[in-house]
Amino acid sequence: MMTQQTLVSLRRWPLLAYGSLLLVALAARAAEPPAATPSKELPAPPATPALTAIDTGVLIQLRGGKPLPGIGLVPPDLPAGAGLEMVIPRAGQASAQALLTGQKLEGITARVTALTGANGAILPADAVSVRYLTGPVHAQQLAPQPVETQRQPILVTVKVPAAVAPGIYRGQLQVSCAGFTGQLPVQVEVMEWVLPPKEQWRTLAGLLHSPDSVALQYNVEPWSDRHLALMESSLRLLAGLGGRDAKIYLIANGIENERYSMVRYRDGKPDFTCVDRYLDLWQKTCGTPRTITLYLWDNAKRKWGASDRLVDIYTAEKSVQVTGIGADGKLTNFPAPYYTTPEAGAFWKPVFDGLKERVAKRGWKNTELLLGHPWDSWPQEEAVEFLQQAAGLRWRVFSHAYNYPKPDAQGRLLMPCGAEVGWQETCMPVGDHRDERATYNALMKRVYSITTAGRNTAVMGQPLCYWRDYPATAIRKGMEGISQVGIDFWDLPKQGDLLRNGNSGFEPRHRTAKAITAPGPNGAEPLLQYLMLQEGLQVCEAWWQVRANGNAAVDKAFDNLLAKRQKCMNHSITQPNITDQGRWHDAIRDLYRAAATGKAPALPTRSELPKTTGGEGGNR
Repeated sequence: MMTQQTLVSLRRWPLLAYGSLLLVALAARAAEPPAATPSKELPAPPATPALTAIDTGVLIQLRGGKPLPGIGLVPPDLPAGAGLEMVIPRAGQASAQALLTGQKLEGITARVTALTGANGAILPADAVSVRYLTGPVHAQQLAPQPVETQRQPILVTVKVPAAVAPGIYRGQLQVSCAGFTGQLPVQVEVMEWVLPPKEQWRTLAGLLHSPDSVALQYNVEPWSDRHLALMESSLRLLAGLGGRDAKIYLIANGIENERYSMVRYRDGKPDFTCVDRYLDLWQKTCGTPRTITLYLWDNAKRKWGASDRLVDIYTAEKSVQVTGIGADGKLTNFPAPYYTTPEAGAFWKPVFDGLKERVAKRGWKNTELLLGHPWDSWPQEEAVEFLQQAAGLRWRVFSHAYNYPKPDAQGRLLMPCGAEVGWQETCMPVGDHRDERATYNALMKRVYSITTAGRNTAVMGQPLCYWRDYPATAIRKGMEGISQVGIDFWDLPKQGDLLRNGNSGFEPRHRTAKAITAPGPNGAEPLLQYLMLQEGLQVCEAWWQVRANGNAAVDKAFDNLLAKRQKCMNHSITQPNITDQGRWHDAIRDLYRAAATGKAPALPTRSELPKTTGGEGGNR
């Protein structure tokens, strides 16, 4: 049995918005039996090396609400001899961990023997990889060679080909170091259900990528061949999570801290060279985008207005900034004609037309262009009216969703200024959204998308089980996925006034994870959080299929499990809480079985979803 050692993760709720919720949480916490005060130090490593299996989804990374220094892994008390267990759909993947501890670990080697099943079936050798974790607990990197000397986590990842026969495959993880040889059993249960190709995933993963962060991290010329080669790593990782939402920065120095606009201007005319290179790279790595957000409205430029709401304060004298190219090739930002001025039409209409032409030329008939990116503020009606006439596009909005945007009688989602929203990202933490859990049929009738940005909660200090559960807990609250998690907004030294507002580096929005990758020799490399999120997203695809099949029993059972796990993570995280509320493998095994045996046809691809009432391309 697990110890009663309490590992607490406190959420920092904004006082006015979440005061009542906090009181409820504190009352529930007070009703729990007292737990032992956690030790401030990790236990000393044993004199004789020991090898322990760890359930990745159970592993807690926090002690007393703070990340542990170094390799601060706290392995749970699993039964002696417990091994590494994975339940994986065909065409899917999963990871499991072991922990090698000792006072002085030298010469570590680890390998997985052949994973064999019934009737001589065997998983291909290249389907299995062994890597070593290093770095702080909130950002563990995957290394090809061991690096730690007292606590070395070992990660085994299995990628199952779609054509592999379902069944149970068994082998051994064999580990050795100076003075020690040990092994743990490895069991991989390959389910019958086949994970759809990522371009058909129903779960939205609106993750953010920063071209400028990559250029500054590697000190390369923006949009050079080397820059594009480095960006390719980021975009391939984004595609690995089903990310199909691109962004084009039409203004400079917005809240996402891109230094220059991607459309440049020579002698007053738009130059689309950077955009063309970006879209070509996107098509190569991510395929056809679901949406392309045209970033042209900066919610950092705001003030408190009437009725305590945020309103736009751009003016003709203090407009958005764009980037010009001088005769000497130097880049200079200058104010563009604002959207309410007489000069706006001649300046902005060729930009929108040029972008639409590029989307059409690539054959992206179902890609929707969106305008962005309001937060709790929104543009004034005059600006919205101009942009509707010049661009004719819907908006992507990031807000708390207390009272806006709201659906109208026709089911369209509208901002108070009258602009139609095609995609709302709510920064309310998962579990606090005002919507009740929507049925599958209700979601399919929506003409807009809604995701959660997990503000305050989708942060790197969360336990691994959070990152794996995160997409599913969003779906159970009536949303279609997650967004505003950064792929590569790495911390960078402050350069002049580039990183304003006291930012330690580039960031997608306040209090969300900025990077679930780390900069490697040739671009972004995944952190452990990335792999957990990837597993969670593939579970969501099975859940969508179960809901479409109408399998109410499995649907409800999985929903109940998520509710218990979510309550645990929202208030107080303890090892017993996580494990006593149902084994994750049992739950997803039932989910994968139900997805494979349903009578409903496969889910439609996004290009087959219902048409919207507006926007270029018109699809969700």
